[in-house]
Amino acid sequence: MSHPIRSEQEEYFEQLCVAVDAGETHEQEAIEYFEAQSHESDFDAAQWLDIALYHAPEVARGIIDFVDEEDRARSDIAQTIANASARRCASRSPTAWPSISTWCSTAATARSTISKNGPTKTRKRRSNGCAPC
Repeated sequence: MSHPIRSEQEEYFEQLCVAVDAGETHEQEAIEYFEAQSHESDFDAAQWLDIALYHAPEVARGIIDFVDEEDRARSDIAQTIANASARRCASRSPTAWPSISTWCSTAATARSTISKNGPTKTRKRRSNGCAPC
């Protein structure tokens, strides 16, 4: 097992993020909960960022400024996005990652486009030949 058992606070934050994604809760509630819990001794910002990135990119955009650069680097989902983005765009340096805020925005747009248009739509290519990240 790569991660320890999750706390009740992490579980509740995940439920908030799912509710935000479903449109049942405003993202500010999840962001405020994140802020309130961030001062606890067992708080792992990287884990919480992964939860937000996976379930509700709009929450991730709201909490990213509270997450240290070191914790951002430990985020499994942020690493995966960065690696995929670097492989897809040969013209981009693998060390020049876009900001997590950019990834959140891109993820939200992609999910929105897929749910509106269906998964069969193809994405337009940029002038440099890379698909939009």
